[in-house]
Amino acid sequence: MCGIVGVISKSHFGFMQKHLDLFYQLLHSDELRGDDATGLIYIENDSGFGILKDAVPASWCADSMIRHNLLTDRIRKGKALIGHNRKATMGRVVAETSHPFVVDKTFAMVHNGTLRGHKKLKETEVDSEALAHLLEPVLKSGVSKEELEEQMGKIDGAYAVSAYSQSENSMFLLRNGERPLSLLELPDCWLFASESGLLLWIAGRNGYDLAKASLKPLKEHVIY
Repeated sequence: MCGIVGVISKSHFGFMQKHLDLFYQLLHSDELRGDDATGLIYIENDSGFGILKDAVPASWCADSMIRHNLLTDRIRKGKALIGHNRKATMGRVVAETSHPFVVDKTFAMVHNGTLRGHKKLKETEVDSEALAHLLEPVLKSGVSKEELEEQMGKIDGAYAVSAYSQSENSMFLLRNGERPLSLLELPDCWLFASESGLLLWIAGRNGYDLAKASLKPLKEHVIY
């Protein structure tokens, strides 16, 4: 079991400090779903992105990641943060096999789930990296419904995914029935996580009026 968390700012002027606070608390608390490694994708308004990851629990590295100069230098340009807490089910527990996985320097992805026979997709040590190679060409405009269904039909196993395509300047969320993923809309941002209860708890403890919040589990086999 792994965990996915994230925050998307509604502002055109970068992150507010409370967005970083929300993300840090989500990533730190989500360690309960995986303590083998921690990683994040930071996305900028101008389509730039970068990653940070290490094979240590979030309680050891979440604060240093948030304070890393690669992230703090981009606060005014920040648009979204995607976080991952890994519980290793295959592959070594090292930084190289930790999420996020990057394809062609333009696509980054995190995955919660386990695939069967992933080497049919790509000869990789970790199934999630093979999935990234499958989804990178799929999550593009111009792909027909038939092509999309054909590629998605190759996935054998459980998945919830959050990904970013620099060429499309778009972020994606998708899942099947074997893994959860929920989205919470707040006045100034959206939050998403593997556990809906975590979203409500973190939003509430940061002063958001939950009566005005909109929480929805993402539908299966739908690309958001």
